[in-house]
Amino acid sequence: MKRFVAGILMSLAVVSTAHADFPSGVDVKTEGNVYRVIDGDTFVVNIDEDKYDVLKNYATGEDLKYFNDKYHSVRVRLASTNTEESKHKDKSRNTKKGEDTSIHVKQILEKEDVRLACYDFGNYHRLICNVAFPYNGDMTDLGAYLMINDLSDYVTRFGNNPYLHNEYQKID
Repeated sequence: MKRFVAGILMSLAVVSTAHADFPSGVDVKTEGNVYRVIDGDTFVVNIDEDKYDVLKNYATGEDLKYFNDKYHSVRVRLASTNTEESKHKDKSRNTKKGEDTSIHVKQILEKEDVRLACYDFGNYHRLICNVAFPYNGDMTDLGAYLMINDLSDYVTRFGNNPYLHNEYQKID
């Protein structure tokens, strides 16, 4: 089983768009550095200036509020996941598992170089992206990592993941 899981994690780091349907027209792959983990599924990522400008050109209205021109950073919502809350305004929604997940993701992701495959803006105007991070010497898909470690389910409420739907279904 561990070999199967390791194989999925490593194979998911390379994102294909052969069958992708991008609702907002965004289809940008880039690299960045995670400046801050907000909680288990939301991060602030610094992106090189050229790709930052490309991503910002897709944003309209409220979507622009999470772009920071000074640092070329943007708030990213991890695609197709939903970790329990740890920083919600309504404190009654925060859970111990959410806090633990947030701490764990912070340990493995903050200040790390990551690969992003972005395809939409969400209901709260964050950029929706798949995120791959360095893990045991390989780039690993964070969504798959969270699912395999029972920290999130595969969430399709807003549509199937345009990059990794089939792979995520095998995990869930």
